Amino acid sequence: MIDENLTTALFMESDADWDMRIKESLPQFAEGVRQIADDPRPLTPFYTNPIVSQINPYGSSWDVIYIGHCGSFPSKGNGRSYAFNDTSIPERGHEWALTSKPTDAQHPNGTRIVFEPETTTCLYGYALSRKGALKMKEAVLAEPRAMDLAMTEVCKNSALLRCVSVFPQLITDTSSHSNIDPQGENAMKEADGGGHSIPCSARVNAKAVLAGATRKDWKGQCE
Repeated sequence: MIDENLTTALFMESDADWDMRIKESLPQFAEGVRQIADDPRPLTPFYTNPIVSQINPYGSSWDVIYIGHCGSFPSKGNGRSYAFNDTSIPERGHEWALTSKPTDAQHPNGTRIVFEPETTTCLYGYALSRKGALKMKEAVLAEPRAMDLAMTEVCKNSALLRCVSVFPQLITDTSSHSNIDPQGENAMKEADGGGHSIPCSARVNAKAVLAGATRKDWKGQCE
C-alpha cells in the first residue's frame, strides 16, 4: 500500500465472512464513520451530503476502520457513538465477541453501533488510510508485536489518527484450521458453515449464487 502510494486500502483475512445483505448496511455504516471521524462536527442523525456521499462515502478524516474483529468497545473519552437500525445483525444473545464489546445500554437492540474504540482485538477486516499505514509501520518496526495490539496502541496514543470501529462486526472469521497453532489442542475444526454472528453467510451461499441462485434461495436467516 505504501510502496504503491495508495490513498486507502481494505485488508481481510482469507477466512473472512460477511452477511449477504452487507450492501444494505454500508450506506449507514459510512454515515457513522463520517459522524465519528469528522468530530467535532455536531452529531446529527442521518446527515447526508450528496456530493460527499458520491465522491467519498466514508469521508476523508478517518485513518483506521475496524470492519471485522473479535472484540471492540467504545472509548472512555468522548463517548461519541452512532447507532442505526440494521435487519442483518444477529439476534441479541447471538452477537459474538471473544473479548470486550459494547454494553447493551451502549448499543440498543436491533442496531449496529459505530464508535471510536478504546481497544480492538483481531483483524478479520480493516481499512487504512495512507497516513494510518505509515503510522502503523512505524509502530511495528519500533516494537515488533501482534498487529492488532500495535494498532490499538497507536489508535489510543496518537492524537493525529482517527480510528473507528463497529459492533456487531460487518466481517468475522469462519471456523477453520488455525494458521497460528495448527497442531495445538485449541486448533479449530474445518469450516462447514458461516462466520460467527453472520445470519446469512456469504460463504455458505457463494456457490449457489455463482450458479444463479436468487435471494429467495439463500440459506440462513436472510429475510
